[in-house]
Amino acid sequence: LSQDQSFYLDPVVIEEIFDFYRAADDSGKALRLLDFALRQHPYNSDLHLKRSQLFFGEEQFELALADARRALELSPLDIACHVQKARCVAEMGQLELALETLASATSLAPEPSELLYQMGQLYQGAERWEEAIAHYG
Repeated sequence: LSQDQSFYLDPVVIEEIFDFYRAADDSGKALRLLDFALRQHPYNSDLHLKRSQLFFGEEQFELALADARRALELSPLDIACHVQKARCVAEMGQLELALETLASATSLAPEPSELLYQMGQLYQGAERWEEAIAHYG
């Protein structure tokens, strides 16, 4: 995508192109696509979430967290946004905030078992074995 080009991309088309770049393991093009798409669709939480995940994979955790927070602002009931925020803050050494984020999301989830599992993983990583076991139940 060239900077001097001006055209509209539908979110469905963006998703297809993004998936193509991810399958080709071309995170640079995927990031440029998302930057372009977010200029057209700044209130699309899915695009912010995808960019957060992309930054996370590149170990750019502060940028990943910024997009995860924006996605969460736009879609506060989206469990994936809560999980992404928790992943980011956990990776940045904020275990308690990650656990709080996941715990608050359990009340939103129709089936919280995945969130409880994620919490168990965090406790296990912190060598808090009893709490980990309790969440794996």
